[in-house]
Amino acid sequence: MPVIRVALPVPLRQHFDYLLPDNIQVSQGCRVRVPFGKRELVGVVWQLAPDSPYEQTQLKAVSAVLESSPVLSERLASRLCCS
Repeated sequence: MPVIRVALPVPLRQHFDYLLPDNIQVSQGCRVRVPFGKRELVGVVWQLAPDSPYEQTQLKAVSAVLESSPVLSERLASRLCCS
């Protein structure tokens, strides 16, 4: 499964890596629902196919893609959050 990096509305200055199931298509800037701890959050896809430092067995899968076209442009999505 491919890996995507997601910006989430949490007080941590970092992005989070998730697995993208093979039957789901997503673009940078789309909103996705992902598991985060004991809850699910809505975040924005920040990066497609990043070099993840984690093994795929450590990553959780995206629960749902909330729209088929991005809500943010690639330029805005790439500027979300951290450095």
